[in-house]
Amino acid sequence: MNPIPAQANIRTHDLVARVGGAPITAGVVNIYAIAQTGDNVNKWFRGADQSWQAAEAIAVVGTHRADGHWYGSVHADCWINGVEYLEYAKETGNLHVPISYTSRCEGSCVGSGADVCTLTIQDDTAAVITDADVWISTDAAGVNVVAGTLQSDDAGQVVFMLDAGLTYYCWRQKAGINFDNPASFIAAAD
Repeated sequence: MNPIPAQANIRTHDLVARVGGAPITAGVVNIYAIAQTGDNVNKWFRGADQSWQAAEAIAVVGTHRADGHWYGSVHADCWINGVEYLEYAKETGNLHVPISYTSRCEGSCVGSGADVCTLTIQDDTAAVITDADVWISTDAAGVNVVAGTLQSDDAGQVVFMLDAGLTYYCWRQKAGINFDNPASFIAAAD
């Protein structure tokens, strides 16, 4: 389970009681994340104020979904591309064992929005353009860049995390091609 950098990520854990092994369906379950590499190595992400702490801190309080399956959305400030994390959950008093795993934050999805949005980069003849640098702003002046820079793949596509339904501006550049920047669009979730 790899988190996506710079966006809130749902973390899930299945928890059972120490005695009898029955699913834990009530109580308080806390989910933790400690950086194992990067600038915050050996520090805990504290979700209450999106800071990094030397002492163990709660990333998010879990919510029970069903049959001992707990989940929580860990804030975007936790996840940094290329950083490895140890994540675990524990319940007050009755947890069989803390469930833990190591994850690495990687991938090409960048942006601060809630939805995965794929864009296809084309020239003025509608031919797809590969290896173009692409970034996204919320304004036509390009002052507030919220996602980028990525290169378009072999299909001319880039994937950003944006908020579906909002208007954004796409900026493109590649040597030898004159793009009409920016191109406005309304983000649509994949």
